Amino acid sequence: MYSAQIRSSRTFRQKQFPSSNSHEEIAKISQELSHFDIELLPPDLNKSDIDFKIEGKNIRYGLNSIKGVSTKVLESLLEFREDSFSNKYEIFLAAKKAGLNIGTLSALAQAGLLDSFVKHNRPRLVLEVQTFNILTDREKRNLVAMGANYDYDIITIIHDLKKQDMVGDDNRKLFAEKRFETFKKTTPFLPQSLRSKGGFKALPLKENS
Repeated sequence: MYSAQIRSSRTFRQKQFPSSNSHEEIAKISQELSHFDIELLPPDLNKSDIDFKIEGKNIRYGLNSIKGVSTKVLESLLEFREDSFSNKYEIFLAAKKAGLNIGTLSALAQAGLLDSFVKHNRPRLVLEVQTFNILTDREKRNLVAMGANYDYDIITIIHDLKKQDMVGDDNRKLFAEKRFETFKKTTPFLPQSLRSKGGFKALPLKENS
C-alpha cells in the first residue's frame, strides 16, 4: 500500500507516487492517506520541493505537479529560495531571475501557489505581482526597503507614496504624477477603485473565503 510506504519512510520521494503524476491515481492515494489522518497538501512556491515531501505529519505536493512550467525554471526558483522566502517581494525578484515570466507567475498566484502570502485575496495578489513587474529598479529597491512597514503590501505603499509625496533613497521624489498614470494604463487587472480621480486607493481588507 502506498500509505504504508509513506508512513514508514522518513524521506518521501515522488517515485512512491505514479510516475505519470496522474491526478486520478493521486486522488486514489489521497483517499487512502485520509485513513491515517494524513493530508495531501497543495503545491506552494514557498513550501514545496520539486518532488512530493513530508511536511509535519502530512504530504506536500511537489512543484513538478504544476503543468505548463518547466522543471528547470522551478529548480532555478528554488535555488533562490534557500529554506523559504521571507516575503512575497523575494518571490517576485527570484521569479524574474529564474526566468518565470509575469503571465505564468500571475497564473500561479491566482491558482493558489502563493497562498503563503495572501493577506487579502488572490486577485489582489495578482495585482501586486503585475504592479511590481512594471516598477523600475530604483522603485523596486525603495519599495523593498519600505516593505516591512507595510506588511509588504505594494498597493498600500503606492497609495501612501502618492498621498504623502515621499522621496526615495536618493532624496528625489519617488513617483512623479505621470508615473501613477502609467500604473493605471499598464496594469491589466487594476480595479476601478484604483482608477478614480483621486488616484490609488487602498483596497478594503478582505479575508480569504
